[in-house]
Amino acid sequence: MKRYIVDYLFIPILLLAAIIFDGVISVYTKNMFFTPDFIMVTQLFLTMLIMINFWIPRSHGVLLAIVFGLIYDAYYASVLSFYTVTFVAILYMIKQIEPKLEKTFLTLVLVVAFSNFLCNLLQFFVALAIGSVDMSFFGYLVNKVIPTMLLNIIYLFIVYKPLKAVFVFFNRIEDI
Repeated sequence: MKRYIVDYLFIPILLLAAIIFDGVISVYTKNMFFTPDFIMVTQLFLTMLIMINFWIPRSHGVLLAIVFGLIYDAYYASVLSFYTVTFVAILYMIKQIEPKLEKTFLTLVLVVAFSNFLCNLLQFFVALAIGSVDMSFFGYLVNKVIPTMLLNIIYLFIVYKPLKAVFVFFNRIEDI
């Protein structure tokens, strides 16, 4: 019973809350995270999606990425499937390498950092393809990708313990 509560109620509510908090955090911290030199984008939704798929091996990660990616696109993007495609591609790649990874906090940090890097890189190339890029690749890398990765690693440090405690409580992961 606990598994169904977590898989079909708690995880969707958590992902929906992460989508909303992405916007709320961005609105209330826009002067701090959007400077003329750096653009830090809150990708709490992607971080949560990766954490869920990292901890729960049988979760429906790609399906969750499609459904909630479309919600994310409808809420944030002008082009539908702009984020959905990147989320699905990243989760698919993580699912392919996941059996070879140890389930440690350091591994999770590296996977989140790599996923944020890859997500921003894919978004740059999609934006380049549709003609909405106004900076060079190196400028994008230095001014947006690296600050975004660092910000989302900080978010991972903040949400890791409380979220892990909830999943341990529901017996969905082992206490590692």
